[in-house]
Amino acid sequence: MQSVALLLLLASASTQAPMSGARDVQVQQGPGKWHVLRQPDPIRGGDSLAMVVESENGHDFAWPYQGGSKLRLWLARNAAGGEGAIIELTNGQLVCSPSIPCSALVRFDERPARRFRLGLMEDFSPNRLRIVDGEEFARELISAHRLVVEVTVFREGTPQFSFDVSGLDVASDQRP
Repeated sequence: MQSVALLLLLASASTQAPMSGARDVQVQQGPGKWHVLRQPDPIRGGDSLAMVVESENGHDFAWPYQGGSKLRLWLARNAAGGEGAIIELTNGQLVCSPSIPCSALVRFDERPARRFRLGLMEDFSPNRLRIVDGEEFARELISAHRLVVEVTVFREGTPQFSFDVSGLDVASDQRP
């Protein structure tokens, strides 16, 4: 897992409510291949929660992004009730701008592939995009075991990333 500070940036950007520093974050193994991160929110009296899973496959992009890249899927909920889903490319740039609509082609298990709209993060990060229909995406994800995401990467086309997302159907106590 990369730094917990990254999680805090993602969670606050996706839910529109800031999270304080990384000092009280608890990281634990979640269901299946998921990792669960929790941070208490003393003002609201609850926890901010995020789950992350990394793609099983990666792609080796051209310079300056050589060395392999994977896609991460984040689900986040803050103590104020804000929720969000985010994709993050570990090495490279996702293609999206305010003037160009962007989307990802997604397939849950053997269901037909469908498009989900993507949007820029508040910090305009080139390697992270929020899933605009995050709640609908999360509903589909809960019952899935496999996920394939095809997304446009700058100068690299539309690679596909495969995930083992099993375990969310039985992990309602940990799920954001």
